[in-house]
Amino acid sequence: RSNGEALDYFTNSENALIFSIAHAYKLNLLLGSGLSPFILPVRFSFGLNLKLLNKELDDASASAQSVDFGLLVHLLDIRNRRVVVQKFSFGIGLFDITSTGLNWNTISEHEDPIEQSLSIGVGYQRRIFRTKGLLSFAADKSTRDQNEIRYGFEYSHKGIIALRFGKYGQGWTTGIGLKLNKIRIDYAFMGHELGATHRVGGGFYF
Repeated sequence: RSNGEALDYFTNSENALIFSIAHAYKLNLLLGSGLSPFILPVRFSFGLNLKLLNKELDDASASAQSVDFGLLVHLLDIRNRRVVVQKFSFGIGLFDITSTGLNWNTISEHEDPIEQSLSIGVGYQRRIFRTKGLLSFAADKSTRDQNEIRYGFEYSHKGIIALRFGKYGQGWTTGIGLKLNKIRIDYAFMGHELGATHRVGGGFYF
């Protein structure tokens, strides 16, 4: 019979080492005809992620490798004195398009398959405070979360520090990011009825 006290505790952690490569190119689409055609600037970005995954559950651990592909399209750049003040974008991501399963170092050598997924999203950015700040909104829908739309807001100041807030299903997230030269550090807090999750990430651009 339970008395409401915990019988024991265990740890659960997930780590990922991600190598990314991306390329972008621009073009101008000429719309309309006559004396006042409309020029729509468009920028395409696409890239690949190679992920090395590691998961630990109590005294057991598992590892896997995986590949992602993404395409991002920026359009309708609205400029003021050569500075982009508004930007619309949409993207598509294919996650774990090729991967190994999570192979556990247990006696049974159990393997958890990694499910492939597709994600489609939209975004909007606008500069505020005389272009020193950038306010962003993004929302996406993934095949892994069939009935949930994730969305979030970010305020970035001078491209150095960013404050974030988001919502996914019944949970919510807050976070902060810091970028110094070619180094990026991110922290996120995710609330959940079963307990909070803390995520720390970093990146190096070259």
